[in-house]
Amino acid sequence: MRTLTVLIACLLLSTALQAQSVSYQDRLYYTCKVWGLLKYHHSEVSQCRVDWDEVLRNTLPDIKAAESRDDFNDVLLAMYHLAGPMELPTSEMPQVPEEFILNRDVDWLQDTALRDDLRDSLQVVLDHFRPHAICHVKENRMGSWLSFPTDNPHLNVTVSEDFPDEPDRLLCMFTYWNILAWFNPNAGILDVPWDSTLHRTILEVAEADDAEAFYDSYRHMASGLDDAHVNGRISWSGHAYEVYGLKIILGWTSEGYTVLKSDVPEISVGDVLRSVDGTSVAQLEEQLRPLMSSGNESVFRRDFCTRMLMGGYYMPIEAVLENPDRGEYTYTGTRNYAMTSSWHADYYPCDSLADVHWTVLDGGIGYVHMGNLVTDDVPAMYRDLRDLPAIIFDVRNYPRGTADEIADAMLPYELDFVRFLLPNVTYPGTYIELALSAGNDGNPNAYNGKVIILCNENTQSHAEYSCMYLRAMPGSVIVGSQTAGADGNISYWNLTQDISAGYTSLGVYWPDGGNTQRIGIVPDSVVIPSQRDIIAGRDAVLEKALAIAGVTVAAEAPPLARDMTLEQNFPNPFNPATSIRFSIPHAGHVRLVVTDLLGRHVETLLDERRQAGAHMVTWDAGTLPSGSYRYALEADGQTLSRIMLFTK
Repeated sequence: MRTLTVLIACLLLSTALQAQSVSYQDRLYYTCKVWGLLKYHHSEVSQCRVDWDEVLRNTLPDIKAAESRDDFNDVLLAMYHLAGPMELPTSEMPQVPEEFILNRDVDWLQDTALRDDLRDSLQVVLDHFRPHAICHVKENRMGSWLSFPTDNPHLNVTVSEDFPDEPDRLLCMFTYWNILAWFNPNAGILDVPWDSTLHRTILEVAEADDAEAFYDSYRHMASGLDDAHVNGRISWSGHAYEVYGLKIILGWTSEGYTVLKSDVPEISVGDVLRSVDGTSVAQLEEQLRPLMSSGNESVFRRDFCTRMLMGGYYMPIEAVLENPDRGEYTYTGTRNYAMTSSWHADYYPCDSLADVHWTVLDGGIGYVHMGNLVTDDVPAMYRDLRDLPAIIFDVRNYPRGTADEIADAMLPYELDFVRFLLPNVTYPGTYIELALSAGNDGNPNAYNGKVIILCNENTQSHAEYSCMYLRAMPGSVIVGSQTAGADGNISYWNLTQDISAGYTSLGVYWPDGGNTQRIGIVPDSVVIPSQRDIIAGRDAVLEKALAIAGVTVAAEAPPLARDMTLEQNFPNPFNPATSIRFSIPHAGHVRLVVTDLLGRHVETLLDERRQAGAHMVTWDAGTLPSGSYRYALEADGQTLSRIMLFTK
């Protein structure tokens, strides 16, 4: 009797499971995973003997109609059979160390939404799989690290002109999600599991009713990758003209999003942005964060500085900013300047060093601008700086492939500096280790001084890799702020003719195994420029590096400039050169003119736009007669003047 009762209970449970409904969201979720597993593992599908995309297109209407668990599993099983017979293995499965298996979790096969017969069929595919060349993914080290021959572009349409139907939209995003599911070495360090991102976003893809909605559904999915390279590769031609804003550059300080550079007369360096078009900065962060992929807060803020101002060409903009002297004010204008322009890209924290390749700073400290230095420069640079007590390598830029030559010249012996995990394109979800070293044993010209490396949120990808090279120097010190945390090579492709994609497809680690993805290069000495530094035109990161090198610098930035000032020249009297210091409270046009005491023009020292803050000009009067001269500063509608004495 007891046995009969148990059998009846089991029968009732089985009937209930078969009859229970499966939501459309869940059906799409499992269909994507089943389809992707077969794409990369089934012998016929993975070698392009079956048009697997067409199979999915034809299957998706049935998936949409199959509301019960039983009907849903019948449809998936029919799709499975369309793959054809799986080849039987002829060899043993290779053994892969556990630490190199990152993306092969198939525990979802045990979920109750899947029936035993489907689960068993998929398990056969996994059991019979052996590593082999897969037609859908190839290694391509000359450019994009991985290429996807059957999926680039995946849909041969322009979505803004030929909007894809629901099966094609789902096919496109199933393909995208599965590439990242099987070949992303950084899937294990996401804030939200990639499976959960699929479940959260896939219904949005299905329900998208125009190109804008489809693009947003893609961006919502891509944001789950927590990867600055993803953010940099996402684009759609439909937004090609929505890159206009103001001719200002923002950066993050403890006071908020602060103006670093301005060519808008009403907006001064040091002003803090509070709202755009009636929406507070905090609200804009909430709105844009789900559409942006960022590995850490530092790089999110970097990209947000530009994104929150962008819109269509000549669209109106109303920005509320706060000036340290004038308080809050409203700027009303138009978005008439492309924020992707070279003017924005050319900003550098230390204007006086923006164009140098290398130089010797005051105090006898070497300085190398890694964004300007080229390979042919390295021998001469090292000859000039080799005997100095310290060399500062500024990597707040994008270097030009010189780190290898620098390391070979400077390191005292060969050192490991990086460890890679490379996707194994024949065995999805597993990786191959590659360790690299730098330097040469017995280097007779090894550098014996201190190496100081400067970095910030603009240090990304090859710049972070260059920092790893330089970090190998014994006793090196890193100064600045957290980098972007997107180091490894990018793999990129097109989803459609007008929508692009990409991601960091290599895992990059320190020799001791510490990860760099999302973490980036963590400074030994954290320095984030303040609003006061920016207004004063000071490079706080470089000043800290000089202090570490033993050069005395001012302990803190001078007070905020509230009025235009013109200081007495120094030295005075002078022969033949003297320095003139001044400060202006707002960015604007500045003229600094020297006249004799009768007002006759002698020389114009400045006639250009300058940023708010402190400035200095040196004047050499060597060819003039001795006597008294007047120098006058004209800026911000004011004129200030002083007298100086030249004596030969």
